[in-house]
Amino acid sequence: MTVQRFILLLCLLPMFCCSVDVHGADEPLAGRLEQARERFSAGAYPEAAALFFQLFQQYPANSEVNFYLGRSAFESGDYETAVMAYERVLLADPGVTQAKLEMAKSFYRLGARPTAVRLFRELADSDLPAEVRAQIKAFLATTDAEPQ
Repeated sequence: MTVQRFILLLCLLPMFCCSVDVHGADEPLAGRLEQARERFSAGAYPEAAALFFQLFQQYPANSEVNFYLGRSAFESGDYETAVMAYERVLLADPGVTQAKLEMAKSFYRLGARPTAVRLFRELADSDLPAEVRAQIKAFLATTDAEPQ
């Protein structure tokens, strides 16, 4: 773990410890989540990212908010924000394979190829649909063939 990532996690820790995850218990949250998901589904990624970021500011420990913030940011080309959002999801639950997969794709788009390849290798033998596993293995085969 890099020093910067460690410092970031230390800064975020109070938000995770002090916030309450009210997923499903707060009607305004549910309505705002639905609105943001609708913008995402419509392909309005920058707008969805802005809505999910507002939700993140209010509910920083909500994994669904963070996951969709990451997806929206990725689709908007903001790969750094995507990586940070997926890290928060994985901090709360390291078993969220989809977040790890999306984070690997984000690292690859950022140009952090060694980190992306490491994550893809970890995922290659995990419990994913066969089609996704095949795509990961095909990607890894092309990166193994590329000159370093």
